[in-house]
Amino acid sequence: MAVRKILLYPEYKTALRKKSTHVTTVNKHVKTMIMDLKDTLEAHSDGVGLAAPQINVHKRIVIVRLGTTKPDKEWEPGPSVALVNPEIIAAREFRKDFDGCLSFPGLYGETIRPHYLQVTGFDEHGRPLKQTFENFN
Repeated sequence: MAVRKILLYPEYKTALRKKSTHVTTVNKHVKTMIMDLKDTLEAHSDGVGLAAPQINVHKRIVIVRLGTTKPDKEWEPGPSVALVNPEIIAAREFRKDFDGCLSFPGLYGETIRPHYLQVTGFDEHGRPLKQTFENFN
């Protein structure tokens, strides 16, 4: 299990603002990076997503771990899903939410987020992916 250091703002402001490049092929290096991102996200119980730039890798890779809120109001994370070169093709059902970021520990605020997203890209094996996320917390 390789847990990487998450870059924190403002110390790594420049790195966190650097533009990421497309992944050209899902090779062994990219698969290792995906596993590192998953391990790092899963090591942070309150994390919902982690992008490669947050661990100083400027590639278009993101891991999401959407979950549900149980009846006792406790959030339960879902499985980690890798999105390589993700592109949002549809977004709707925008709602006010309360959000945080692992690169800004302790900072939370109200945001407006879509609760329906349709994305395309590639999965962690390099296969084309079209996924819909909806009704998530």
